[in-house]
Amino acid sequence: MPGELIAGSRLVKVDIAIVADIRVGDVATPCYAAAAATLTDAGYNVAIVPVIAGAILADPYRIDPDMDRLIQTGVVRRIGADAAVRCGLALGFDARIFAAPFERLPEIEARHRIVTVERPSALAALGRSELDRLRARAEAGLGGSVVWCPNSITARDALAYAAPDWPVTDEDWVPLVPNLSDLRPDAAERARPTIGRARVARSRPTDHWPAKLLSTPLVALRERGGVPQEDGFWPQPAPVEEWPEDSLTLAEFFGKIDLLANPDFAWDDPFPVEALMALSAGVVPCLPESYRELIGGAAVYGTDMTLAQTAIELKMDPDLMMSARLCGAALLREVFDPEVFVARVKALVGPPECAPFAPAVHSEPPARVLFYSTNGIGMGHLTRQLA
Repeated sequence: MPGELIAGSRLVKVDIAIVADIRVGDVATPCYAAAAATLTDAGYNVAIVPVIAGAILADPYRIDPDMDRLIQTGVVRRIGADAAVRCGLALGFDARIFAAPFERLPEIEARHRIVTVERPSALAALGRSELDRLRARAEAGLGGSVVWCPNSITARDALAYAAPDWPVTDEDWVPLVPNLSDLRPDAAERARPTIGRARVARSRPTDHWPAKLLSTPLVALRERGGVPQEDGFWPQPAPVEEWPEDSLTLAEFFGKIDLLANPDFAWDDPFPVEALMALSAGVVPCLPESYRELIGGAAVYGTDMTLAQTAIELKMDPDLMMSARLCGAALLREVFDPEVFVARVKALVGPPECAPFAPAVHSEPPARVLFYSTNGIGMGHLTRQLA
């Protein structure tokens, strides 16, 4: 059939093609991996089309470990740039991936195409001509008109302000949260409340601890992969324990803290991936007041200047701490329910169609390799070369 195979490539048929920057960086790749795993658990055939987005900061050449695990185990297919993809849904995660031109994308043919809007300020900061180019790249890359999908009321407001004429999904598609509910905390019996800061990647912004927080002996501070304190002093009444990224995972770090206090802003990142993962791990996030509409009673609110008092109050009142953790579990269950995500996908594309596949080569190799035996031409040598 015409169009079934493009010269130099092979056709890949799947239910859902996810287009995303899957590097470790300033992007919610752990949530994308959770989405891909949830869809495959629901029976859908999922492919990953990885892109390198110029508008997204990342740690070069580091793939998110959760996504890499899905690819290496064959749970999802990784699609090369030379392939052609036919799918029911092309799902682009984070509109920022289309803010700059791509070098090359596979040819995608999809019945439905949606792109999530996850960083409201990044979209609202673009001029009209830049927005038009972003939309054109998305439509060219995904093979047709796109419906834009805000992940929150904040992102929906930004879309209404910046591009009121763009088609938008009726409902906000909140991100899926990695399941860290089996994490066993080891900070519960610490004498002082432990406040942590941690990022999924070095390229995500962080900040120094305020001097007032460093001067109190009533809390302990822990940081994973943070910026070294240039003007630190010793001894510190509230010592900052630095944990290198390669010494423990982000999930393991959550087991060592009571509160997560990253400097996030709702207008920039309505659902920070670290805060969502903290909720899943039973850690209470401390966020600015602007997050109250989004996170509700699952977080505590304030500034760096009030953080110590907040941490002490929670530590001194176990019922209050437990109430915040239960609110977090309820928020994940009611708002971030994976079944709701699957139901929305099913409403678009119907039940799974593509037959299960085994891991295979997904595009023609760009070059050929000749294996040459140095000391023989028999079948034993041939067998070893093939192995």
